[in-house]
Amino acid sequence: MFRYLAWAWDPTDDARSHLASQFEQRLQARPDWQCAHRQPGLSVHLLGRKAGTHEAYEFGPGRGVVVGKVFHRSVAARAGVLAAPVAAALAEGRVGPLLEHCWGRYVAFIAGRAPGDAVRVLRDPSGSLPCHLLTHAGVWLVCSWLEDALALLPPEAYPAPDRDGVGAFLLFGALSGARTAVTGVVQALPGEVLSLGRHALRRERVWSGAGIAASPLLLARGDAAALLRDTVECCVRQWSTAYDRIVLRLSGGIDSSILLSCLRAQDTEAEVLCLNYRSSDPGADERRYARLAARKAGRALREVTAREEIRIETLLELPRTPTPRSHVAAMSMTALDAEVAAEFGATAMFSGVGGDLVFFELHEWWPAADHLRLRGPGHGFAKALLDAAHLGGVSVWFALAMALRERWRPSRAALGRGHSHALLSKEVAAQAGAWSAFRHPAFVEDTGLPIGKLQQLQQLTYPVEYYEPLGFESAPEPVRPLLSQPVVELALRLPTFTLTEGGYGRSLARHAFADGLPPEIAHRRTKGTTGQSVKDILLRRLPFAREVLLDGELARLGLVDRDRVAQALSDRPGALATPYAEVNALISVEAWLRCWRDRLPTPAGPRR
Repeated sequence: MFRYLAWAWDPTDDARSHLASQFEQRLQARPDWQCAHRQPGLSVHLLGRKAGTHEAYEFGPGRGVVVGKVFHRSVAARAGVLAAPVAAALAEGRVGPLLEHCWGRYVAFIAGRAPGDAVRVLRDPSGSLPCHLLTHAGVWLVCSWLEDALALLPPEAYPAPDRDGVGAFLLFGALSGARTAVTGVVQALPGEVLSLGRHALRRERVWSGAGIAASPLLLARGDAAALLRDTVECCVRQWSTAYDRIVLRLSGGIDSSILLSCLRAQDTEAEVLCLNYRSSDPGADERRYARLAARKAGRALREVTAREEIRIETLLELPRTPTPRSHVAAMSMTALDAEVAAEFGATAMFSGVGGDLVFFELHEWWPAADHLRLRGPGHGFAKALLDAAHLGGVSVWFALAMALRERWRPSRAALGRGHSHALLSKEVAAQAGAWSAFRHPAFVEDTGLPIGKLQQLQQLTYPVEYYEPLGFESAPEPVRPLLSQPVVELALRLPTFTLTEGGYGRSLARHAFADGLPPEIAHRRTKGTTGQSVKDILLRRLPFAREVLLDGELARLGLVDRDRVAQALSDRPGALATPYAEVNALISVEAWLRCWRDRLPTPAGPRR
C-alpha cells in the first residue's frame, strides 16, 4: 500500500543536516522507496507510487510537493499535474486555492521561502491519509506509517506509550485530537497546517467543519436530493477513474448499494466486483439484499464465508501504531480482502464507510431542536417535530420539550453517550475533562451549532483507519467515497431535519437514489450485525483473555478495574453481561501495549 515518509530540518544547522543525511542513507538501503522531492531542509519519499493513483505533484522548483491523489472540481488540469492557479498559490505559500478547487487524499509539504524558514505540512480535509509527526535531535519526521519513521531511529530514541493517551482511548474511543497514545508522536488534524519550526510546532486550522456547518443550505427536499445525488455520484466516479479494477464491499445496506448504483458499467470504465461476507451470525446474513443490488447494477457478486478463527494472540505481533485498534472483527477480514482482490486483479477496496454519518442515521430527537433553532416555530416546525419524534422513538411531547430546552437552555449532556465503561477504573472516568487534548476541537470548543448538527460533526471527526495493521502490505487500498471532502461539506451544510425528513434515518439519501436502488433496499429499515461472531471469538479465547487482562499492562497502569474484569471473564453463566465488544477492545489495547513494551529498550512502557 501507498506510504510516505519525510523529514524536515533547519539546513543552516550542521548537526541537523548531518542527521538528515544519515536518514537519507538508511532509506536508500530500502530500494522500494522513491524520492518525490529533495531540497535543503526537506526530503520526501514515497512507497507504492503509481501514476493516476498515488502521485507526487510538485508546484515549483524548491517550493514543495503534494503527495497522494488530487482531484480538481472547479478548474481544468492535466492528469498528474496541479492546475496552474493552484500550483502558483502553493508556490507562494497559500493553501486556500488547493482547498477550494481540489479534493482527494493527500498531504502537502510546503518549503519555507528562505533557508531556515519552517516547512509547512497540510493534511487534506478528508483526513484519508494519516499524518503523524515526531522529532529526533531537531529533525522532524512526518509519516503515514509510524514503523517507517521508527526504522530510521536508534532503539534508545523510540517513543513509548502515553498512559494518558491510552486512558483517553479507552474513555473516548478513537483519538481525534492532536495528541496520540504515544509520547512525542502527534498528528495533523484534517484541514490543518503544521509549521515545523526549529524549536516548536505551530498549528493553523485552514479548513473547519464547524465553519462550513454554520452556513446551512435551506433547500426544498427535491433540490437537496438532486444536489446530494450529483455530489455523491461525482465523487464516486472520480475515485473510480484512479483504478482499473475495484472490489466493492457490498453488504446490501443502503450505503454500499448507493455506491454500487454510481458504479454501473455504463457509468465507469473500471471493472467492479461486488464482495459480500457471510458469517455464522444469522443477523449478519444480508446476501438477499446484496444480490438484489448487484443484479440491479449489472455487476458480478462474490459471496465469501467470513473467517472467524482469528487468533487473538496474533494481536501481540502487530506493528506499532500511534493509537490502538479496537475492532477485532474488522481485522479478521484483511486477509480475505487481499485474497479476493488479488484474484480479481484489483488494488482498491471501495466501501460505504461513513454513510451513516453523512446521510444521518442517528436515532435521536435532535432534528426538532435544529429546526427550531434555524427556522423558528413556523416554517414546518410541526412536521419536523413529528419526524424527529419518530426518528428518535420518543413521544411528540418529549421531543417538543427537549427542543424547547435546547433553544433557550442548550445542554450537551445528551452527547457522547453509548460507550460502555463498565470495566474501566474510576480514575479513568474522572479524567474526561483533563484529556481534552486527545479529542478534536469540535468536542471542546463552542461551535454555536445546533445539537444535531454538532453531533454529526463530532462523529465525523473520528479517524477512519487507512491501514489495517493485520497484513496491510498485501491488502487492497481502502477507498471511502462517502467521506470525500465535497460529500462531507454538503452533508454538514444540509440541516438534520432535511436529511431525515419523513422521520427515518438516511431519508434524503434514500429519496435521492431511489431510481438506482431496488425498492427492498431503498425502504429497508434494518441492518446486519456482526455482534455474535465477535462474541464467539471472545468465548473461544476466555483463558487467554483472563491471562492478558488480569495480569497485563492495563491492570499495572491502573486503567481497568481488575475485580470487575475478573468477574466479567469468569466461567459463571451470565458473566459476560458486560458488553463483549468492550472486553475485545481491552484485549486489543492490551496487545497494543505489549507490542510496544516488547520492542522497547528497558525500562519499557509507560509508568503509572
